[in-house]
Amino acid sequence: MSGRLYTIGYSPFITREFTDLLAMYAVTAVVDVRSMPYSRYRPEFNKAVLEQGLSSKGIGYFFLGNLLGGRPADEEMYKDGRVLFGTVAQSSMFQQGLERLREIAKEHTACLMCAEKDPITCHRTILVCRQIRHEFDIFHILEDRSLEEHHDMERRLVKTLKIPTDDLFRTEEELIHDAYEMQAGKIGYKKSDR
Repeated sequence: MSGRLYTIGYSPFITREFTDLLAMYAVTAVVDVRSMPYSRYRPEFNKAVLEQGLSSKGIGYFFLGNLLGGRPADEEMYKDGRVLFGTVAQSSMFQQGLERLREIAKEHTACLMCAEKDPITCHRTILVCRQIRHEFDIFHILEDRSLEEHHDMERRLVKTLKIPTDDLFRTEEELIHDAYEMQAGKIGYKKSDR
Protein backbone atom coordinates (compact mmCIF):
# COMPACT_ATOMS: atom_id res chain seq x y z
CA MET A 1 0.00 0.00 0.00
CA SER A 2 1.14 3.52 -0.80
CA GLY A 3 -0.44 5.07 2.27
CA ARG A 4 -3.74 6.62 3.15
CA LEU A 5 -5.96 8.57 0.77
CA TYR A 6 -9.21 10.34 1.59
CA THR A 7 -12.13 11.47 -0.55
CA ILE A 8 -14.80 14.06 0.18
CA GLY A 9 -17.80 15.63 -1.51
CA TYR A 10 -18.17 19.27 -0.51
CA SER A 11 -21.91 19.69 -1.15
CA PRO A 12 -23.18 19.08 2.42
CA PHE A 13 -20.66 21.40 4.06
CA ILE A 14 -20.17 25.10 4.51
CA THR A 15 -16.59 26.24 4.00
CA ARG A 16 -15.63 26.21 7.67
CA GLU A 17 -17.06 22.71 8.20
CA PHE A 18 -15.17 21.55 5.13
CA THR A 19 -11.82 22.89 6.29
CA ASP A 20 -12.44 21.68 9.85
CA LEU A 21 -13.03 18.16 8.51
CA LEU A 22 -9.83 18.28 6.51
CA ALA A 23 -7.96 19.37 9.63
CA MET A 24 -9.67 16.66 11.70
CA TYR A 25 -8.25 14.01 9.37
CA ALA A 26 -4.86 15.78 9.03
CA VAL A 27 -5.32 16.36 5.29
CA THR A 28 -2.54 18.51 3.87
CA ALA A 29 -3.59 18.56 0.19
CA VAL A 30 -6.92 18.67 -1.63
CA VAL A 31 -6.91 17.13 -5.10
CA ASP A 32 -9.81 18.62 -7.06
CA VAL A 33 -11.07 16.09 -9.63
CA ARG A 34 -13.99 18.14 -10.95
CA SER A 35 -13.82 18.56 -14.72
CA MET A 36 -15.14 22.08 -14.24
CA PRO A 37 -13.88 23.44 -10.90
CA TYR A 38 -16.71 25.89 -10.44
CA SER A 39 -20.10 25.92 -8.74
CA ARG A 40 -22.95 28.22 -9.64
CA TYR A 41 -24.66 27.41 -6.33
CA ARG A 42 -21.58 27.25 -4.09
CA PRO A 43 -19.18 29.93 -5.38
CA GLU A 44 -17.02 29.51 -2.28
CA PHE A 45 -15.93 26.21 -3.86
CA ASN A 46 -14.87 27.80 -7.14
CA LYS A 47 -11.25 26.98 -7.90
CA ALA A 48 -9.61 30.35 -7.15
CA VAL A 49 -11.64 31.00 -3.98
CA LEU A 50 -11.14 27.47 -2.69
CA GLU A 51 -7.41 27.49 -3.42
CA GLN A 52 -6.98 30.75 -1.53
CA GLY A 53 -9.08 29.55 1.42
CA LEU A 54 -7.21 26.27 1.69
CA SER A 55 -3.87 28.04 1.44
CA SER A 56 -4.82 30.28 4.37
CA LYS A 57 -5.29 27.06 6.41
CA GLY A 58 -1.97 25.59 5.28
CA ILE A 59 -3.60 23.06 2.95
CA GLY A 60 -2.31 22.61 -0.59
CA TYR A 61 -4.65 22.64 -3.59
CA PHE A 62 -4.03 20.62 -6.74
CA PHE A 63 -6.36 20.69 -9.73
CA LEU A 64 -6.42 17.38 -11.61
CA GLY A 65 -9.92 17.61 -13.09
CA ASN A 66 -8.40 18.06 -16.55
CA LEU A 67 -6.81 14.59 -16.17
CA LEU A 68 -9.07 12.71 -13.73
CA GLY A 69 -12.40 14.44 -14.33
CA GLY A 70 -15.58 12.61 -15.22
CA ARG A 71 -16.34 14.79 -18.26
CA PRO A 72 -13.41 14.47 -20.66
CA ALA A 73 -13.33 16.64 -23.77
CA ASP A 74 -12.21 13.80 -26.06
CA GLU A 75 -15.19 12.50 -28.07
CA GLU A 76 -13.53 9.05 -28.21
CA MET A 77 -14.39 8.70 -24.51
CA TYR A 78 -18.14 8.67 -25.21
CA LYS A 79 -20.66 6.29 -26.71
CA ASP A 80 -24.13 7.59 -27.57
CA GLY A 81 -23.30 10.72 -25.59
CA ARG A 82 -22.42 8.87 -22.35
CA VAL A 83 -18.89 8.85 -20.98
CA LEU A 84 -17.28 5.42 -20.86
CA PHE A 85 -15.37 5.16 -17.59
CA GLY A 86 -13.46 2.08 -18.80
CA THR A 87 -12.20 3.95 -21.86
CA VAL A 88 -11.29 6.98 -19.76
CA ALA A 89 -9.40 4.81 -17.25
CA GLN A 90 -7.23 3.35 -20.03
CA SER A 91 -6.37 6.72 -21.60
CA SER A 92 -2.89 8.20 -21.35
CA MET A 93 -4.44 11.41 -19.97
CA PHE A 94 -6.05 9.54 -17.06
CA GLN A 95 -2.90 7.48 -16.40
CA GLN A 96 -0.93 10.73 -16.28
CA GLY A 97 -3.42 12.02 -13.71
CA LEU A 98 -3.03 8.90 -11.57
CA GLU A 99 0.74 9.28 -11.67
CA ARG A 100 0.45 12.90 -10.55
CA LEU A 101 -1.91 11.83 -7.76
CA ARG A 102 0.63 9.23 -6.61
CA GLU A 103 3.31 11.94 -6.50
CA ILE A 104 1.09 14.25 -4.45
CA ALA A 105 0.17 11.41 -2.07
CA LYS A 106 3.86 10.69 -1.42
CA GLU A 107 4.37 14.17 -0.03
CA HIS A 108 0.96 14.91 1.48
CA THR A 109 -2.01 13.39 3.21
CA ALA A 110 -4.21 13.84 0.15
CA CYS A 111 -7.97 14.05 -0.23
CA LEU A 112 -9.78 13.71 -3.57
CA MET A 113 -12.56 16.30 -3.78
CA CYS A 114 -15.67 16.53 -5.91
CA ALA A 115 -19.20 17.77 -5.22
CA GLU A 116 -21.31 14.67 -4.54
CA LYS A 117 -21.75 13.87 -0.87
CA ASP A 118 -22.14 10.09 -1.27
CA PRO A 119 -19.01 8.45 -2.69
CA ILE A 120 -21.05 5.80 -4.54
CA THR A 121 -22.67 8.49 -6.68
CA CYS A 122 -19.44 10.19 -7.73
CA HIS A 123 -16.78 9.50 -10.33
CA ARG A 124 -14.08 10.17 -7.71
CA THR A 125 -14.94 6.72 -6.38
CA ILE A 126 -16.44 4.78 -9.29
CA LEU A 127 -13.77 5.91 -11.77
CA VAL A 128 -10.71 7.16 -9.88
CA CYS A 129 -10.63 5.11 -6.67
CA ARG A 130 -11.50 1.96 -8.59
CA GLN A 131 -8.17 2.22 -10.39
CA ILE A 132 -6.06 2.71 -7.25
CA ARG A 133 -8.01 0.67 -4.70
CA HIS A 134 -5.18 -1.82 -4.21
CA GLU A 135 -2.51 0.89 -3.92
CA PHE A 136 -3.96 3.02 -1.12
CA ASP A 137 -5.93 2.64 2.08
CA ILE A 138 -8.87 4.77 0.92
CA PHE A 139 -11.31 6.38 3.31
CA HIS A 140 -14.38 8.38 2.32
CA ILE A 141 -15.36 11.32 4.53
CA LEU A 142 -19.15 11.19 4.82
CA GLU A 143 -21.79 13.81 5.47
CA ASP A 144 -21.98 12.86 9.17
CA ARG A 145 -18.20 13.44 9.43
CA SER A 146 -17.46 9.73 9.85
CA LEU A 147 -15.16 7.67 7.65
CA GLU A 148 -16.18 4.81 5.40
CA GLU A 149 -13.39 2.43 4.44
CA HIS A 150 -13.31 1.85 0.69
CA HIS A 151 -14.00 -1.88 0.83
CA ASP A 152 -17.03 -1.21 3.05
CA MET A 153 -18.20 1.28 0.40
CA GLU A 154 -17.80 -1.46 -2.23
CA ARG A 155 -19.94 -3.84 -0.19
CA ARG A 156 -22.54 -1.09 0.27
CA LEU A 157 -22.50 -0.49 -3.48
CA VAL A 158 -23.16 -4.18 -4.17
CA LYS A 159 -26.04 -4.12 -1.67
CA THR A 160 -27.47 -0.83 -2.98
CA LEU A 161 -27.53 -2.22 -6.52
CA LYS A 162 -29.21 -5.41 -5.26
CA ILE A 163 -26.59 -7.67 -6.78
CA PRO A 164 -27.22 -11.19 -5.44
CA THR A 165 -24.41 -12.28 -3.14
CA ASP A 166 -25.51 -15.88 -2.64
CA ASP A 167 -24.01 -17.24 -5.88
CA LEU A 168 -21.47 -19.85 -4.79
CA PHE A 169 -19.66 -19.66 -8.12
CA ARG A 170 -18.91 -15.93 -8.04
CA THR A 171 -16.25 -14.32 -5.90
CA GLU A 172 -16.74 -11.12 -3.97
CA GLU A 173 -14.27 -9.48 -6.36
CA GLU A 174 -16.48 -10.43 -9.34
CA LEU A 175 -19.54 -8.98 -7.60
CA ILE A 176 -17.67 -5.75 -6.89
CA HIS A 177 -16.51 -5.59 -10.52
CA ASP A 178 -20.14 -5.89 -11.68
CA ALA A 179 -21.20 -3.21 -9.18
CA TYR A 180 -18.60 -0.77 -10.52
CA GLU A 181 -19.71 -1.44 -14.09
CA MET A 182 -23.39 -0.97 -13.27
CA GLN A 183 -22.81 2.20 -11.29
CA ALA A 184 -20.57 3.66 -14.00
CA GLY A 185 -23.47 3.24 -16.42
CA LYS A 186 -25.81 5.00 -14.00
CA ILE A 187 -23.70 7.96 -12.95
CA GLY A 188 -21.46 8.54 -15.96
CA TYR A 189 -21.90 11.98 -17.50
CA LYS A 190 -24.38 12.10 -20.38
CA LYS A 191 -24.16 14.93 -22.85
CA SER A 192 -27.36 16.86 -23.31
CA ASP A 193 -29.41 16.20 -26.43
CA ARG A 194 -29.79 19.95 -26.88
